[in-house]
Amino acid sequence: MSCRLFPLTRYVRAGVYSNYDMQRFAGKRNFDVIFDVGANIGQTAWEFVRYFPGTRTYCFEPSEASFKILKQRYGAKVHCIPKALGATVETRALHTQEHSERNTFVADAPDGLRYDAPEAVQVTTVDSFCAEQEIDAIDILKMDVQGWEIEVLRGASRMMKANRVRFVFSEVAFSREAPDMVQFVDLHKILEEKRFRFCGLYDNYRWRNGAVVHFANALYVDPDFVR
Repeated sequence: MSCRLFPLTRYVRAGVYSNYDMQRFAGKRNFDVIFDVGANIGQTAWEFVRYFPGTRTYCFEPSEASFKILKQRYGAKVHCIPKALGATVETRALHTQEHSERNTFVADAPDGLRYDAPEAVQVTTVDSFCAEQEIDAIDILKMDVQGWEIEVLRGASRMMKANRVRFVFSEVAFSREAPDMVQFVDLHKILEEKRFRFCGLYDNYRWRNGAVVHFANALYVDPDFVR
């Protein structure tokens, strides 16, 4: 059955649209705070602005070139932060290349992928940023940081221990042939230890004539989330 808040529930099954599912699982149409970690030029910011109007969305993008485009496109609608998130506050070398969505802190490049000269970028942590900005909870922690996701989670240990992160939405890979992407099994293990529950996979990217799922986006929820 559908309800007033979610009139499409009877037609759209869970596991199809991540944004709709997060609304459905939380029992509300809008959220207070979203972290878009690895915002690049705003591909996901565009979806968040449309789907969660009025939400405070913080887009973290350390690459100067990508940040400039992000700021031009969405600076009036989201908070653009020219930093990366990780496990410690530091300056770190970001390996960049022509396809900026594959910029990474991970040194081991996949076969055939060549990076340009590294770019020195500023890194902070989820916990530090939340303390500085007086953010008491995060509704959605979205991560697409090319193999750096576990470091982001380490830097969010205080917020996660206090059950202050409702959803984690992260790109994950299913093959060790992708060293610049976090493996599903590794992320799943860590989030299960933190008592998050797996909600599903979205946006499957297939290869080898569609027979193999190379990567997807995984959604997790903290059932004891505290606002």
